[in-house]
Amino acid sequence: MKNKNSSLGTVLATAITVFISAIIIFALTSVFNIMQQNCAVPALVFAIINLIIICTIVICTRVIAAKSSVASYIQLAFATALYTLLQFVQLLLSASFWSVNFYILYHLVLLALWMIIAAAIYSIGRKSKKQDKENL
Repeated sequence: MKNKNSSLGTVLATAITVFISAIIIFALTSVFNIMQQNCAVPALVFAIINLIIICTIVICTRVIAAKSSVASYIQLAFATALYTLLQFVQLLLSASFWSVNFYILYHLVLLALWMIIAAAIYSIGRKSKKQDKENL
């Protein structure tokens, strides 16, 4: 019974995150008129990459927490939330002033920093979980 409930939770989490992602993409293209800016295409590409990362983290909660630890999952979710906040605040406030190349460079650096931080959090979580198993 436990597996049935957890798979139902995974399906619901997937549906909710995909729905919210669709709302965000719609808001960016229609409400905020992102398509009128210089960096319209890169902005949408990086927004979609960000939303894919969020969907992956939400959908794979149990896998990430089982392979590393709950604490490292929480840190990873916080790092992702911070990455999302930095990306969307910059997108809404100053994307129209930046050149396309500088915008792409900024977001590639931001994505690379997130990847380095996420890899470090995950590897430390796996290492600490492995040490906890050995101590038992």
